[in-house]
Amino acid sequence: MNRNTKRRRGFTLIELLVTGTLIASGLAVVGKLSVLHGRMWQQTRHERVAIEELSNHLERLTALSPAERTAAIERLEPSPLAAATLAEVSLVVDTIDDSAGNRLVMRIDWNRGHPAEPLTLVAWVEPVQPDEVP
Repeated sequence: MNRNTKRRRGFTLIELLVTGTLIASGLAVVGKLSVLHGRMWQQTRHERVAIEELSNHLERLTALSPAERTAAIERLEPSPLAAATLAEVSLVVDTIDDSAGNRLVMRIDWNRGHPAEPLTLVAWVEPVQPDEVP
């Protein structure tokens, strides 16, 4: 009778191994999610800087006269913040004059570490008025 009532103390080796494996798996998943979260925040910050860069340049360019605008487009370069934040940043401005009017199409691109389309913003400089449409 004394042998059957003996209480077991502690954990078996199998229980400890299973617990250790579950903890290690959980930590691996949490670590991977933390890294992905950090990368996503960095990408969001870069895109926010790029959009602000496009917006600032287009606002400045649309306020200029056509002669001043052409000269400003030729010497256009990224701001110090964009150059410091975005790797290998480049700005491209196209002036489009067609039946819809005159507009500026500005693109910003940088090395994101993966293939991606450049961000684009369009500003109307001289839109055609509704009564002028052919």
